[in-house]
Amino acid sequence: MTLLQGTRRALLGGRRDAFTLTATTVASPQNVTIHRMTPVGGPVTIFWGDGSSTVQAVGDTAAEVHAYATAGTYRIKVTPASRIQQIDIHDPLLSRVRSSQLRNSPITYFICHHVGNASPNVVSSVDMSAWTPTYWQLFSMPAGTYTIDSQHMSAWTPTYWRLYSMPAGTYTIDSQHMSAWTPTNWRLYSMPAGTYTIDSQHMSAWTPTYWWLYDMPAGLTFTINATHFAGWTTTTNFQAQDNSLLQADVNKLLYGMYQASVVPRTAANGTINVGGTNAAPSGVFQAAAACPVDAATPGKEVQHELLNDGCGVGFNVWATVTVTA
Repeated sequence: MTLLQGTRRALLGGRRDAFTLTATTVASPQNVTIHRMTPVGGPVTIFWGDGSSTVQAVGDTAAEVHAYATAGTYRIKVTPASRIQQIDIHDPLLSRVRSSQLRNSPITYFICHHVGNASPNVVSSVDMSAWTPTYWQLFSMPAGTYTIDSQHMSAWTPTYWRLYSMPAGTYTIDSQHMSAWTPTNWRLYSMPAGTYTIDSQHMSAWTPTYWWLYDMPAGLTFTINATHFAGWTTTTNFQAQDNSLLQADVNKLLYGMYQASVVPRTAANGTINVGGTNAAPSGVFQAAAACPVDAATPGKEVQHELLNDGCGVGFNVWATVTVTA
């Protein structure tokens, strides 16, 4: 290899080890913010595309705000991308998020939402399969190319996992890929057409604080067994409304959360919502006609018990339990 060839290869390699964004400003001057760009193993440099740069130190989680003097389009480059461990991008003046450029990054913290689409965003979970995120949030993105498949996440153990309010894309989410997880905050809602297969058996070992699965499209398959929720004593916010669930499934969800409550429940107050487009639970809203409450107790009586503990079991009752009338 000649010296010229070696130099060229090194330059190309450096170019590949970069994460790029497009900043599109419309005012003079105007600030653009990268809310987090935290490296590990050495610093990274943010080249802002206007001749200036910022060195981001290892462990620095502070937002970086850059002022562009004139309106225009600027190419931001962060290098080396292979050091990026934490990233948070949610400035609408930024676009062209490409997950492929983070494939070799040791990502433990990924938040991306409300960016712009002046340049197309392309995000695919196949680029994330080697990540080990504790926080992973992708939501409220503009039109772009999005391919998210939970099988690429099966080796993860996230604490926070949120996917919601996304535009059209290819979405394949199956709870079997999450059975080894123990998230405290799990949210999947307001999604476009896709394949969503959620089975409570895969979540029976979880102890979430927040669990949201609502306003999902017709592609949702939600398999419910009330006994799988018995260990959810820490839950304070449970939302499964607007999923067009049948009455039997609504009854199962209410009884499942009742079982979690009488363990007894360690959380206080909290919200359950199984209303909206779901069918109304069975029965009449009143204290349970027979104690103890069991799987045959009408759903609205279970609702009443969750709020009032009329059977006197002695647990932390819920503040609100919303059902379809």
